[in-house]
Amino acid sequence: MNLHYERYPYEYPAQGQQLHARPAYRPDPGDDIRIPASNTTTEVPITLFSSDRYATHILDLTLGNTHPQVALRAQDAYERAAAQRRKKSHLPADRIVEIAVENKLFCHFSDGPRGEIWVILAGREDILAALEEFPDFTGGRWHLLGVGRGGSEGLLYMLRPRYDRAMMEIEDEDNQMMSKGEKMAELEE
Repeated sequence: MNLHYERYPYEYPAQGQQLHARPAYRPDPGDDIRIPASNTTTEVPITLFSSDRYATHILDLTLGNTHPQVALRAQDAYERAAAQRRKKSHLPADRIVEIAVENKLFCHFSDGPRGEIWVILAGREDILAALEEFPDFTGGRWHLLGVGRGGSEGLLYMLRPRYDRAMMEIEDEDNQMMSKGEKMAELEE
């Protein structure tokens, strides 16, 4: 006979009754532990980890970051990209990106809820300019996520937003509204 059980029955579940467990943690699909939330203002570099959890890339976050030093680094990257792109203006943008991927100058790094992160190797800023020339795709366009720092100096990090059905529906509605507006403008003329 267990005297402790008889004395304090509220500490133990009744026979056949189960303890209530906490529900399992389900991350918000919008959460992305790789990168801070949009419009974060910081001068502190972020570290991207590879799939084996080793710190592999250190960068200044430029996407939505209004910190003056970081904004200057992003502006410098865009200026170098434009200068290099002018030198290679004879090649179409899609061909530059295709060659870069084939030669591993533009590599996929990781995938997450907010999209894929790709790395442009040092000295190939023309790839950034070529990506800027691409038309919008469903869900968005390429964004400069960050500029490398420390051991990652010279590398550029690009974010390609994930395909999003909700975003596609919003874009379709906008396009339909735009086409109606264009038709109305044509009728008025």
